[in-house]
This record gives sequence, structure tokens and C-alpha cells, in this order.
Amino acid sequence: MFLKPFLNNMSRLRAMAESDFLSVILLGIISVFYTGYVFISNDLVFANGIRQLKDPLFLANDITFDAHPRSILFFRLLSCLSDILPINILFFIFYFIKNILLCGGIYKLAYCLTKNRTAAFISIAAIFYTANQKIPLSFDIVLNSFSFSSFAVAICFFAIAFFIEKRHFLCFIILGVGINIHLIICSQVLAVLLIYYCLMNWREIRWKEILPGLFICLCLASPEIINVLSIALQEFKESSVSFKEYLEIFGYMRGPHHHFPEAWSFEKYLRFAAFSLAGIYAYLNLQKSRESASGIWMCLIIVCLCVASIPFTHRFMPVLIYQPFRMTIWIYAIMLIFICGFIAETLQSKTDKKSYLWAFGAMAFINSIFLLCVLFLLRVAHDWRLERKKIKLAFLILFALLILIFLTLKHPQYPLFIFPALSAMLRTPYQATDIYLLFLVVGMGVFGLFFKLRQ
Repeated sequence: MFLKPFLNNMSRLRAMAESDFLSVILLGIISVFYTGYVFISNDLVFANGIRQLKDPLFLANDITFDAHPRSILFFRLLSCLSDILPINILFFIFYFIKNILLCGGIYKLAYCLTKNRTAAFISIAAIFYTANQKIPLSFDIVLNSFSFSSFAVAICFFAIAFFIEKRHFLCFIILGVGINIHLIICSQVLAVLLIYYCLMNWREIRWKEILPGLFICLCLASPEIINVLSIALQEFKESSVSFKEYLEIFGYMRGPHHHFPEAWSFEKYLRFAAFSLAGIYAYLNLQKSRESASGIWMCLIIVCLCVASIPFTHRFMPVLIYQPFRMTIWIYAIMLIFICGFIAETLQSKTDKKSYLWAFGAMAFINSIFLLCVLFLLRVAHDWRLERKKIKLAFLILFALLILIFLTLKHPQYPLFIFPALSAMLRTPYQATDIYLLFLVVGMGVFGLFFKLRQ
């Protein structure tokens, strides 16, 4: 009799878990059709890596060849499987598996941070929906081709979620395996998690909680670490390529978007800042928990590491190779999850019917950073009567400033904060739409503020 409610609750939770599991797999299958699949540059590089494993003389003296594929154990698995299946079919199968893992990882981390199933599913859709917006500074989470980096990102979502849930041992096992897929991405996540743990427990670090798992992680990752270190020592001793030549070939020519923060345009930084601001405002309006706070702490750690690396990127080989700004994708992912959590809570609230319109608008405009800023500006103005007015005033000013800078970038012939003549506004439909939106925001803000001051 006393166990019946408990058993009923357990069966209900089991049914929900099974339903969510099947839903995530279905979304993973749908995502393949949404993003499509192409056999392009990255796949050709990986195919050359497989060929080099079978023929060591192939591209043996080409220093521009991508990242020494013989040091990656995942290549050896692909090389064995390529004897059974054609390369293009083999890569598509791994791409398919990666998409399902990515959907599962996003769901796991989103549910961990927000404790909201609706937010978790919205986060999956949002990350794929915003795939073409180039919001992360270093590289994209969603690709329409097979990539070692995106595969590693997919499993790192699980690792971060397990660490936040204090399932450290499972997290370290995943990262140990992941390092054999992509050393840089998984080791960066490991570093951020260890720094976070030390900061949160700086008064009394419980080494027994993490040392066994960390030892297993290093054991699992040891084949990759040993191979990379041995290759690095051998090639930098024997090679005549200087650091300056390496910097020019791999840094400036091969992949400046991975190495140098100055390689990104001001507009890209602006879009990232606007998206992060929206995520921070969403976090402040979410139901607080230890898990959601941990997401903010990890973002702060990543920002500090990226800023600290800037002076050393052009001077030290390890910093150049480690590519610290790759970590910005985790800021993007966490901020997007907070925004989706805010949307989900707004949809599920019954206190304000106007919020439904805002929530559906946010889901529609999340693919446009400019319109998302406009929408959050309206949201801040709408919540003006509530508590924390000083904080909301700061957000109001920041969102308005970002919108004006966006408009200035799109219309460089006009000085900042100066409106053009009406005839110039209507010069093109694109410009007219921007100015119309700006007038709409200003008008609604003044109109709403007038009535709120009278109440």
C-alpha cells in the first residue's frame, strides 16, 4: 500500500525517459535530412589520412597536411572499416551516428541546466536552426559533413552534463575516450571542468572525488597523448621548419579562424556579444539552481582563458596549437540553452498571456541576432515594473546600443546615432525594414514607458 505511489512514480519516470530517448533518436534522424550531407573538404582530408596509414610514403613530406592523422587512433578504426565499406558510405554512417549523439548530448546538458524537458527539446531544434548563423567565434557545432571536431563536441555535451551532476567518474571516462577522437577539444573541456571544480571547492578540495576518474581518463587517453608527444618531439627536432614558418602556414594560411582572435570581424564579435547578452538576461530570469549557476561559471572560466591566451598566441607554439578560442562554442551552447529555457518557462507560465506572443517570437527570431536583440529589448521594457530595475535599465541600454551598432554596420554611410532622411530610408526594402523596426522599438518603448510611469 505504501509502496504503490512510489512504484507508480517510478513507472511514470521510466515511461518519460523511454519517450524522451525515442524522441531524441527521431530528432537525430530528422536532423540529417534538415542539414543534409555533403562529401567535401574535411572528408577528403580524412580520406588522405586513411590512405597515408596504408601507404606511409603518401604525403610524407608535405608539412601542410592536416594535423598528422597517423597520431589519431580514430583514423585507425576508419582505416580498418574502409576495407569493408566505401569511404563515402563509411563517413555518412559516422555522420549519422554523430547527429544522434549530438541531439542526445544537447538534450542531456539542456535538461541538466534548466530541469525542463520542453527547454531541452527546444534547445535541440534551436542549435540546428541557428547552424547557419556563424555565432561561435571559432567553429560551428552543426556541420553538414563528417568531422572529428563535431563528433568530439557531441560527446563532450554528455561529459559536461555528467560533471555538473557530480557523476565525475563517468565524465572522465567519456573524456578519456574523446581525447582519442579529438585531443584539443576534449582536453579543453577537461581543463575547464577541473578549474571549475577547484574554484567551487577551493577551501577543501576533495581529491578522492576526482583523482580516480582523472587517472582512468589519462589511462584511456594515453595512446593518443603518447603518440602526439612522440611525433611532436621527433618532428620539431628533425624538421627545418621554424616557428615563424609554422605560424604563417598553419596559422595565417591554413586556419586563421581557429588560431587568431583578430582574424574575426567586428560584426562577428558583435553578434557573439549580443547573443551572450540575451543568454545572460535569460539566465537571470530562470529559476535558479546550482546546475544553471555552474553553466555561468564555466562561461566565465572560458572567457578568462581566452583573454589570457591572446598575448601568447603569436609567441609560443603550444598556445598556437591549442587554439583556446575553440572553447567559445561552449559559451554559445550554454547561452542558447538558457534562452531556450526562458522561452520554455514563458510558454508554460499562465500569469501573462502576452508572454506567449513573446515566446513564439523568440523561437521564430532566434535565427536572427538583430531581431532577437529587438525582441529582448521589448521584453526588458515589458518587465520594467518588476524588481531589479537597475539591472534591467542596464540591459535596456545595452540592447539598444547593440541594435544601433547593428544598424550602423548595415548602413555605413550614416554616422552612428544619426537618422537619415526619409527618402534615404526607403532606398531599399532591406534598409526600410531595419528603420521600420527601429522606429517600432523606440515608439513602443516610449509608449509603454509613458503608461508605466502613470501607474
